[in-house]
Amino acid sequence: MQTIILKNIQNEFIETIKKSNTEMTQSDYTFGIFDNQVLKTELLKIKDIQPHHSGTSRIMKVRMKTGNEISNIRIEQDSQNKNEFWVFWDKYWFGNEDEEIGRFYSNNLK
Repeated sequence: MQTIILKNIQNEFIETIKKSNTEMTQSDYTFGIFDNQVLKTELLKIKDIQPHHSGTSRIMKVRMKTGNEISNIRIEQDSQNKNEFWVFWDKYWFGNEDEEIGRFYSNNLK
């Protein structure tokens, strides 16, 4: 059941990013400076990547606005694989903290 819920969240996340009126704004420049379209392209790479007993090392925060809806995304770099990034979306919370909704690989974020 948890897998189905996570897949639905990922699908909603992807559909939100694809909307033409969705705007991404960086809160910081941890991995570089990116415009709206580059951030969208990177985040559209999200998928299920099996955890491998690592943690995260660095965090970049992004604000996502679609119409009147505003949410926050955290992109966290894997501590072992520097090209792997974890995605957290504050629209859905499980318990006391938000949980990872997926991961992606990128050679653009540094």
